[in-house]
Amino acid sequence: GGVADSLNVNCKINGTLYGPNLRGVNNGIQFTIRDATGGINIFNSTINFGLTSLAEGDSVRAIGKVGHFNGLSQLNLDSIMVLATGRTLKPATPVDSLSEATESDLVVVSNYQIVDPTQWTTGIGTGFTVQVNNGTRTLDLRIDNDCALFQMPAPSENILSITGLGGQFDSSIPRNSGYQLIPRKASDLALGVGVATLDKKMKVTIFPNPSSGSVQFKIGEGSKEELVGFELFNSMGIRLMKTTGSLEEINKKASDVLGTSPSGFYQVRFQVAEHTFVQKLIRH
Repeated sequence: GGVADSLNVNCKINGTLYGPNLRGVNNGIQFTIRDATGGINIFNSTINFGLTSLAEGDSVRAIGKVGHFNGLSQLNLDSIMVLATGRTLKPATPVDSLSEATESDLVVVSNYQIVDPTQWTTGIGTGFTVQVNNGTRTLDLRIDNDCALFQMPAPSENILSITGLGGQFDSSIPRNSGYQLIPRKASDLALGVGVATLDKKMKVTIFPNPSSGSVQFKIGEGSKEELVGFELFNSMGIRLMKTTGSLEEINKKASDVLGTSPSGFYQVRFQVAEHTFVQKLIRH
C-alpha cells in the first residue's frame, strides 16, 4: 500500500539530522535523519526530550516505533540522544522528479519555475504548497513555517535550482503520489545569478553530459569565433570560473575546475559575438 514494511516495529537507529526542526513551534521533534544506508523522518508531536537546541548536522541515536504519516515513513520517537555535532552532510542528489526513492533524501532539481505565484502565501498558517514546473512535469514545493522562506515573498527572479528534502503527503491508498520537495533554508532556492537569454537559433553541445569532470563544449553557429567568453556557475548560483579564450582553452580549464568539484547541477554561459548561450551540465 505504499507504506513501510516494518510498521509498528520497535527500532534503534543512528544518523545525522537534516534540515530544521519542523515541529519546533510545538515543542516536539520532526527531522529527517540519514546515514550511509538511507533516511527516515523522526517524529514526536509534543515532546522534545529536553533537546531544544537540536540542529542540522547533529548526530543522534533515536529509538521508537516505525509508522507513517500520509505515506511518509517515520520513526515515532520514544527517546533520542545526541552523539555528536557538526557532522558533514551528504551532497544533494540531482534529480528531475520525485518518488519513493527521494523520500527523506537531500535532492536538488534545476530549471523549475513557480506556476502560480499567488500560491505563495507568505506567513499564513503552518506552511503552504506551490507548484513548480520545468516545461515537462510539475512538482509540489512545500514551504514549512519553520523555514525562513515562509516569511519571504515569492521569488521574482529566475530560479536556477531548488534543494530540499524529499517528502510525501498522500491520504489515499495506495500511497504512491503526493511527493513533495521541502526546502530547509532560504539559500536552498538559488535565484537569478548566471541566467542569460538563450538565442534559440543556436545551442551549446556538451559531451559527455552527465560528466565525471572532463568536458568538451561545441557551439553551433559562431563556433568559428576565435575568442569566446565563458562562465561556470554551481547550483547555488555561485560563479566558479570566468574566462575568455578559444574553445580548446575553455574545454581544458573547465575540465580542471569540474574535476575537483562535487556532484550536482552546474550552468555554463557562453558569449560569442552578440550571442549568449546557456546550458545545464550535470556533474556525476
